[in-house]
Amino acid sequence: MNESPKNDITTHRVATPEDAGFTDQIHQIALGHLAGDTTAFEPAWKGFLMEFQRWATEFSAQNTSRLNVRLWFLEMLLEQFPRLSALKTDPRVVDLALAGCRMVGDKVVHPRFGECEITRRSIGDRFGALYTMRTANGMLVSFEFFD
Repeated sequence: MNESPKNDITTHRVATPEDAGFTDQIHQIALGHLAGDTTAFEPAWKGFLMEFQRWATEFSAQNTSRLNVRLWFLEMLLEQFPRLSALKTDPRVVDLALAGCRMVGDKVVHPRFGECEITRRSIGDRFGALYTMRTANGMLVSFEFFD
């Protein structure tokens, strides 16, 4: 349960079904990336999930976007389980983590390059939403977005 002050009254907030659905889906995808016996992974996953849920009750997690929380979840997960590094580029994980973000094919106006079309989206090296875009003159540019 999360506690957040509201007009000098402490209220309790629990994780939303969307948050639990996200972690459950990541868990299923992770199991697919693990070869062989996963019995040792399950207790480690539960411990990691408990630690993440503890972190999610902290002020910084409570006062940021759902996008940032999902990306921090992935960053923490990959630090804990380096052998799952392929999750960062798995299209299913990218779509889950960047749900609600701009999609491939969307048009955006970049302050330096004008109107561009998103040609690729991924999770960047610094765990931001990384967009590759085609400018009006056909040049490809990339930028990593942090919410």
